[in-house]
Amino acid sequence: MTIIVKGEPVAQGRPRFTRQGHAYDPAKSREYKERVALAAKEAMRGREMFAKPYALWCEITIYRKIPKTFTHGKRLAAEYNHYRPITRPDADNYVKGILDAMNGIVYEDDALICRLIVEKAYGNPRAEIKIDTL
Repeated sequence: MTIIVKGEPVAQGRPRFTRQGHAYDPAKSREYKERVALAAKEAMRGREMFAKPYALWCEITIYRKIPKTFTHGKRLAAEYNHYRPITRPDADNYVKGILDAMNGIVYEDDALICRLIVEKAYGNPRAEIKIDTL
């Protein structure tokens, strides 16, 4: 199954805390999780949620837009995946928000994921998520 979340991917931000000590997601992270959840619900129409005893594999590709400051040669290299985004945010920060957003929609719990492949690339901004049983 493939889920595509259109738009610039957002890395999971550090939790914020109220004066009473309650933690909450920063606004950008919360809004992105909502976009991921909507895309997941759309992809899950007519499908059953993954549940125990199934182990899952998940492949996530984060596509970031090519910076305007790139030279023509660097832009071409980025388009053909010969040049990758090696800048922040880190790949694992994208993954946390995406997997959390799909909890209870695609699978019972993200603890079911036993194999995870993550990749960052340049292209039309989006996140592509492939998920299936092992």
